[in-house]
Formats: sequence, C-alpha cells, structure tokens
Amino acid sequence: MESKGKVKRNLSLYELAIEELPEEPSILMNYAVDLSNDGQTTEALERFRDACDILASYDSKHVTPVVREQLIVLFGKFLMKEERYTEALEVLGSGIARETGPVASIHFMLGLSFMNKHQFQNAIPELE
Repeated sequence: MESKGKVKRNLSLYELAIEELPEEPSILMNYAVDLSNDGQTTEALERFRDACDILASYDSKHVTPVVREQLIVLFGKFLMKEERYTEALEVLGSGIARETGPVASIHFMLGLSFMNKHQFQNAIPELE
C-alpha cells in the first residue's frame, strides 16, 4: 500500500510538471513508467509514444545518448511486458534507438521480439 501511495503521489507531481513542461520527453517517460506501475497501461502507452515523438523531433546532437537509451529501454520493456512485439520491433529499430549506439539491452529486446514474431533468422544477429 505504501508503494501504491508513492505511485499516486508521483503521478500527481508528474501531471503538474507536464503542465509546466509539456514537451519534456524525460518527464513524459517517467510519467509513463508510473502510469504502467499504477495499471494504467493505455495511458502509459500514449505517454511513451508522446515522449518518443518529441525526442525524435529534436536534433540528436542536443540529446544525450543516455536519455535516448533510457527512453528506448523503458518503452521496450513496457512493450515486451504488454506483448506488443510488432510495436516493440518498430521502437527498438527506430532512428532514436539507432542513434543510441550498440546497446546490448536494445539488441536483446529486439532479438526477443523477433523470436516472439517467429522471425528467428532476424533474431539471431540481434542476440549474437
């Protein structure tokens, strides 16, 4: 119950932050994580998508690789948990993900997504 209360408190704080900075992808990303933790998966999915769209509109030289990686990894984990493998393949193979560089967790989730779509030949290089 304590954890649930913390999530509700965080959601309220993120909503206030989003009112002030509606185009801040890191706030939207963290909001999406807590929405997911609260069981609001549809809303979480939309906020993750918003964060990706906003981040994709930025020039990559103005965004640190850590921010891109964190967004892609957290969104990828969410999509995997929700068994949304087609969208996971899109997100994990997106320009934002490629700009992040060769990150093992992104390749691993790509490989698992390919496997869940029965595309085993595509999964092999990602898992290697």
